[in-house]
Amino acid sequence: MPQISELSTLHHGKLEGVLVYPLSDGLRAGSPQEVLVDVEPSGTIPLHRHEVSATMIIVAGSGRVLSADCHLNGQEVRRGNVVFFEREILHGFEAGLDGLVFISRNGGIVAESEQEWDIDFS
Repeated sequence: MPQISELSTLHHGKLEGVLVYPLSDGLRAGSPQEVLVDVEPSGTIPLHRHEVSATMIIVAGSGRVLSADCHLNGQEVRRGNVVFFEREILHGFEAGLDGLVFISRNGGIVAESEQEWDIDFS
């Protein structure tokens, strides 16, 4: 039967202007998951690292990659781009004027409790 439902929203206190929508059930750090990440216009996900790798599929908006990798740092991204970061590599994003929305397929970054997220800001 057709239906419309609403995804729950998660937020991390150090990610101002960033909303995370779980696409996977039972989010736990260290368990594979997919989340939709919505960064407000001109917002920033500051440099950080995870213990797991992550693939980000840009689905709307635009922005710039922040990275410790000199080949990726400053690269422009837009809908249809795919960005991959191996575990422990510093990375982040600066959203463009229209914001930035991406799906993160990762090994378990987000958890129901902010204190359990696999995210280390440096």
